[in-house]
Amino acid sequence: MRRVLGLLGVAVLAALASTSPGAIIALTDTTGDPASVSAAPGTSITIDAVLTLDAGQDASGIGFLLHSSQNNIFTITGRTVDGANPFTDLSSTNAVVFANTPQLNPTNGADLGGSTPDALNQPAATYPLYTLTLAIAANAPQGTYHITVANAVYTNEAFDTVDIGTTTYDVTVVPEPVSFGMVSVVLGGLLLRRRPA
Repeated sequence: MRRVLGLLGVAVLAALASTSPGAIIALTDTTGDPASVSAAPGTSITIDAVLTLDAGQDASGIGFLLHSSQNNIFTITGRTVDGANPFTDLSSTNAVVFANTPQLNPTNGADLGGSTPDALNQPAATYPLYTLTLAIAANAPQGTYHITVANAVYTNEAFDTVDIGTTTYDVTVVPEPVSFGMVSVVLGGLLLRRRPA
């Protein structure tokens, strides 16, 4: 009976270990709060995708998509490979990314990952991957939307496929400052017009 319980305990620990990511892809930016931004409809934002491999983890390739909390708000319009990114053998070229459902509905259609050109593992470290440009729909309602990484995995020389953890990046869509100015002018004009002479 002890042996069965011992084996069951080992199996539970092994299962927990295999579902606990040893890597994370964070979406961040370099302005203000690194995990959020405010922007107007019809404008674009840029965010960085950064991979961190924990101690004891190594990777020769990664794969992931972007996911939005609401459809038809964001479209990928740019992807620049960071000079320190070792995964430069891209799974999908930019032409494929932009042609193959770049709109987040709720995910984009083409893998944004890549592999090392020599298929050799990269050791535990933090790797800047890409700078991504996302267009915000001109008709996007005001509100806060969440962008995360979806279907994120890494592979290694042993052909293991391991899930990657992710973070959430928040985009708050606010009216354009010009809209506030226009509303102020219109309201001011209405108030002046209604004043008795």
